Amino acid sequence: MSDIPTLHSQARKLILSVGSGISKLESGSRRTRRDAGNGASSSRYADEELQKQLQQLQKISFDLESLWRMQSMSGKNTSSMNIWKRRIDQIIDETYALERAMDSCNAKYMSWKAEEAQRQELLHRRNGMSVTNFDVEAEGKERIRRSKQVAEEAYQTGLSVLSSMAQQRDVLKSAHRKVLDVLNTIGMSDSVLRIAERRIAVDKLIAYGGMAVITLVLVILYYWYG
Repeated sequence: MSDIPTLHSQARKLILSVGSGISKLESGSRRTRRDAGNGASSSRYADEELQKQLQQLQKISFDLESLWRMQSMSGKNTSSMNIWKRRIDQIIDETYALERAMDSCNAKYMSWKAEEAQRQELLHRRNGMSVTNFDVEAEGKERIRRSKQVAEEAYQTGLSVLSSMAQQRDVLKSAHRKVLDVLNTIGMSDSVLRIAERRIAVDKLIAYGGMAVITLVLVILYYWYG
Protein backbone atom coordinates (compact mmCIF):
# COMPACT_ATOMS: atom_id res chain seq x y z
CA MET A 1 0.00 0.00 0.00
CA SER A 2 1.30 3.50 -0.84
CA ASP A 3 2.06 6.00 1.87
CA ILE A 4 -0.20 8.93 2.79
CA PRO A 5 1.79 11.69 0.97
CA THR A 6 1.84 9.67 -2.28
CA LEU A 7 -1.91 8.94 -2.17
CA HIS A 8 -2.64 12.56 -1.26
CA SER A 9 -0.65 13.79 -4.28
CA GLN A 10 -2.52 11.39 -6.58
CA ALA A 11 -5.86 12.55 -5.17
CA ARG A 12 -5.02 16.23 -5.75
CA LYS A 13 -4.14 15.54 -9.39
CA LEU A 14 -7.37 13.60 -9.93
CA ILE A 15 -9.44 16.37 -8.31
CA LEU A 16 -7.98 18.92 -10.73
CA SER A 17 -8.52 16.61 -13.71
CA VAL A 18 -12.11 15.66 -12.81
CA GLY A 19 -13.00 19.26 -11.94
CA SER A 20 -11.69 20.45 -15.30
CA GLY A 21 -13.61 17.71 -17.11
CA ILE A 22 -16.87 18.61 -15.36
CA SER A 23 -16.37 22.29 -16.23
CA LYS A 24 -15.97 21.34 -19.90
CA LEU A 25 -19.14 19.24 -19.74
CA GLU A 26 -21.11 22.13 -18.26
CA SER A 27 -19.71 24.55 -20.86
CA GLY A 28 -20.56 22.12 -23.66
CA SER A 29 -24.09 21.72 -22.30
CA ARG A 30 -24.65 25.51 -22.42
CA ARG A 31 -23.35 25.72 -26.00
CA THR A 32 -25.63 22.84 -26.97
CA ARG A 33 -28.66 24.68 -25.63
CA ARG A 34 -27.72 27.87 -27.54
CA ASP A 35 -27.18 25.97 -30.80
CA ALA A 36 -30.24 23.73 -30.50
CA GLY A 37 -32.37 26.14 -32.54
CA ASN A 38 -29.99 25.79 -35.50
CA GLY A 39 -30.40 22.05 -35.59
CA ALA A 40 -27.14 21.31 -33.76
CA SER A 41 -27.05 18.00 -31.97
CA SER A 42 -24.90 16.75 -29.12
CA SER A 43 -24.07 13.41 -27.63
CA ARG A 44 -22.24 14.88 -24.66
CA TYR A 45 -22.38 12.88 -21.53
CA ALA A 46 -19.99 12.06 -18.72
CA ASP A 47 -17.52 10.04 -20.79
CA GLU A 48 -16.12 6.78 -19.49
CA GLU A 49 -12.64 8.20 -18.80
CA LEU A 50 -14.06 10.90 -16.52
CA GLN A 51 -16.19 8.32 -14.72
CA LYS A 52 -13.13 6.11 -14.21
CA GLN A 53 -11.13 9.01 -12.80
CA LEU A 54 -13.92 9.81 -10.35
CA GLN A 55 -14.11 6.17 -9.24
CA GLN A 56 -10.33 6.10 -8.79
CA LEU A 57 -10.55 9.29 -6.70
CA GLN A 58 -13.24 7.73 -4.51
CA LYS A 59 -11.06 4.67 -3.91
CA ILE A 60 -7.98 6.76 -3.06
CA SER A 61 -10.05 8.84 -0.62
CA PHE A 62 -11.15 5.67 1.16
CA ASP A 63 -7.59 4.28 1.17
CA LEU A 64 -6.27 7.56 2.61
CA GLU A 65 -8.71 7.49 5.51
CA SER A 66 -8.04 3.79 6.22
CA LEU A 67 -4.26 4.27 6.10
CA TRP A 68 -4.50 7.29 8.41
CA ARG A 69 -6.49 5.28 10.96
CA MET A 70 -3.98 2.42 10.94
CA GLN A 71 -1.00 4.73 11.35
CA SER A 72 -2.78 6.62 14.14
CA MET A 73 -3.30 3.34 16.01
CA SER A 74 0.40 2.52 15.64
CA GLY A 75 1.26 5.61 17.72
CA LYS A 76 3.00 7.76 15.11
CA ASN A 77 3.63 11.50 15.59
CA THR A 78 0.29 12.87 16.80
CA SER A 79 0.85 16.42 15.57
CA SER A 80 1.78 15.24 12.07
CA MET A 81 -1.17 12.84 11.91
CA ASN A 82 -3.57 15.63 12.90
CA ILE A 83 -2.30 17.76 10.02
CA TRP A 84 -2.80 14.85 7.58
CA LYS A 85 -6.26 14.25 8.99
CA ARG A 86 -7.33 17.77 8.02
CA ARG A 87 -5.87 17.34 4.53
CA ILE A 88 -7.57 13.97 4.07
CA ASP A 89 -10.92 15.38 5.22
CA GLN A 90 -10.53 18.12 2.59
CA ILE A 91 -9.90 15.48 -0.10
CA ILE A 92 -13.03 13.60 0.98
CA ASP A 93 -15.15 16.79 0.94
CA GLU A 94 -13.90 17.78 -2.53
CA THR A 95 -14.52 14.26 -3.82
CA TYR A 96 -18.10 14.38 -2.55
CA ALA A 97 -18.60 17.80 -4.21
CA LEU A 98 -17.33 16.44 -7.54
CA GLU A 99 -19.71 13.47 -7.26
CA ARG A 100 -22.64 15.86 -6.82
CA ALA A 101 -21.44 18.02 -9.72
CA MET A 102 -21.18 14.96 -11.96
CA ASP A 103 -24.70 13.85 -11.03
CA SER A 104 -25.96 17.36 -11.77
CA CYS A 105 -24.32 17.34 -15.24
CA ASN A 106 -25.87 13.98 -16.04
CA ALA A 107 -29.31 15.11 -14.88
CA LYS A 108 -29.11 18.34 -16.92
CA TYR A 109 -28.05 16.43 -20.01
CA MET A 110 -30.92 13.94 -19.74
CA SER A 111 -33.36 16.81 -19.17
CA TRP A 112 -32.05 18.57 -22.27
CA LYS A 113 -32.41 15.39 -24.32
CA ALA A 114 -36.05 15.04 -23.27
CA GLU A 115 -36.77 18.71 -24.04
CA GLU A 116 -35.05 18.44 -27.42
CA ALA A 117 -37.07 15.36 -28.31
CA GLN A 118 -40.29 17.18 -27.43
CA ARG A 119 -39.23 20.26 -29.42
CA GLN A 120 -38.41 18.20 -32.48
CA GLU A 121 -41.73 16.41 -32.15
CA LEU A 122 -43.63 19.72 -32.01
CA LEU A 123 -41.74 21.08 -35.04
CA HIS A 124 -42.38 17.93 -36.96
CA ARG A 125 -46.07 18.04 -36.07
CA ARG A 126 -46.39 21.73 -37.06
CA ASN A 127 -44.72 21.19 -40.42
CA GLY A 128 -46.78 18.13 -41.17
CA MET A 129 -50.28 19.57 -40.86
CA SER A 130 -50.96 19.19 -44.58
CA VAL A 131 -49.24 15.88 -45.24
CA THR A 132 -51.00 12.87 -46.64
CA ASN A 133 -52.13 9.89 -44.59
CA PHE A 134 -48.95 8.12 -45.62
CA ASP A 135 -46.86 10.97 -44.24
CA VAL A 136 -48.88 10.95 -41.01
CA GLU A 137 -48.12 7.26 -40.57
CA ALA A 138 -44.43 7.90 -41.23
CA GLU A 139 -44.52 10.73 -38.69
CA GLY A 140 -45.98 8.41 -36.07
CA LYS A 141 -43.28 5.83 -36.72
CA GLU A 142 -40.56 8.47 -36.41
CA ARG A 143 -42.00 9.69 -33.10
CA ILE A 144 -42.05 6.13 -31.80
CA ARG A 145 -38.47 5.63 -32.93
CA ARG A 146 -37.31 8.82 -31.16
CA SER A 147 -39.20 7.86 -28.02
CA LYS A 148 -37.55 4.44 -28.01
CA GLN A 149 -34.16 6.08 -28.53
CA VAL A 150 -34.65 8.42 -25.56
CA ALA A 151 -35.89 5.52 -23.42
CA GLU A 152 -32.90 3.39 -24.45
CA GLU A 153 -30.47 6.17 -23.54
CA ALA A 154 -32.15 6.59 -20.15
CA TYR A 155 -31.97 2.82 -19.61
CA GLN A 156 -28.26 2.71 -20.51
CA THR A 157 -27.62 5.62 -18.16
CA GLY A 158 -29.33 3.76 -15.34
CA LEU A 159 -27.25 0.64 -16.04
CA SER A 160 -24.06 2.71 -16.03
CA VAL A 161 -24.93 4.30 -12.67
CA LEU A 162 -25.85 0.94 -11.13
CA SER A 163 -22.63 -0.63 -12.45
CA SER A 164 -20.59 2.24 -11.01
CA MET A 165 -22.30 1.87 -7.62
CA ALA A 166 -21.67 -1.90 -7.63
CA GLN A 167 -17.98 -1.39 -8.41
CA GLN A 168 -17.66 1.19 -5.64
CA ARG A 169 -19.39 -1.18 -3.20
CA ASP A 170 -16.99 -4.01 -4.10
CA VAL A 171 -13.99 -1.71 -3.65
CA LEU A 172 -15.24 -0.54 -0.25
CA LYS A 173 -15.94 -4.11 0.88
CA SER A 174 -12.47 -5.23 -0.18
CA ALA A 175 -10.80 -2.33 1.62
CA HIS A 176 -12.94 -2.95 4.69
CA ARG A 177 -11.87 -6.60 4.80
CA LYS A 178 -8.21 -5.57 4.50
CA VAL A 179 -8.55 -3.15 7.41
CA LEU A 180 -10.25 -5.81 9.54
CA ASP A 181 -7.50 -8.33 8.68
CA VAL A 182 -4.83 -5.83 9.71
CA LEU A 183 -6.63 -5.01 12.95
CA ASN A 184 -7.10 -8.72 13.75
CA THR A 185 -3.41 -9.34 13.07
CA ILE A 186 -2.45 -6.49 15.40
CA GLY A 187 -4.77 -7.88 18.10
CA MET A 188 -3.30 -11.41 17.78
CA SER A 189 0.24 -10.03 17.95
CA ASP A 190 -0.56 -8.20 21.19
CA SER A 191 -2.01 -11.39 22.70
CA VAL A 192 1.05 -13.44 21.72
CA LEU A 193 3.37 -10.81 23.23
CA ARG A 194 1.45 -10.81 26.52
CA ILE A 195 1.57 -14.62 26.73
CA ALA A 196 5.30 -14.59 25.97
CA GLU A 197 5.92 -11.96 28.66
CA ARG A 198 4.04 -14.03 31.25
CA ARG A 199 5.98 -17.15 30.23
CA ILE A 200 9.32 -15.35 30.60
CA ALA A 201 8.32 -14.09 34.05
CA VAL A 202 7.36 -17.62 35.18
CA ASP A 203 10.62 -19.03 33.81
CA LYS A 204 12.58 -16.41 35.73
CA LEU A 205 10.78 -17.29 38.96
CA ILE A 206 11.48 -21.00 38.44
CA ALA A 207 15.16 -20.33 37.69
CA TYR A 208 15.66 -18.04 40.70
CA GLY A 209 13.71 -20.42 42.95
CA GLY A 210 15.86 -23.37 41.82
CA MET A 211 19.06 -21.41 42.45
CA ALA A 212 17.87 -20.46 45.94
CA VAL A 213 17.01 -24.07 46.82
CA ILE A 214 20.36 -25.38 45.58
CA THR A 215 22.22 -22.67 47.49
CA LEU A 216 20.33 -23.51 50.68
CA VAL A 217 21.11 -27.23 50.31
CA LEU A 218 24.82 -26.49 49.80
CA VAL A 219 24.91 -24.28 52.90
CA ILE A 220 23.23 -26.97 55.00
CA LEU A 221 25.65 -29.65 53.77
CA TYR A 222 28.62 -27.37 54.44
CA TYR A 223 27.65 -26.77 58.05
CA TRP A 224 26.56 -30.36 58.58
CA TYR A 225 29.81 -31.96 57.41
CA GLY A 226 32.15 -29.00 58.00
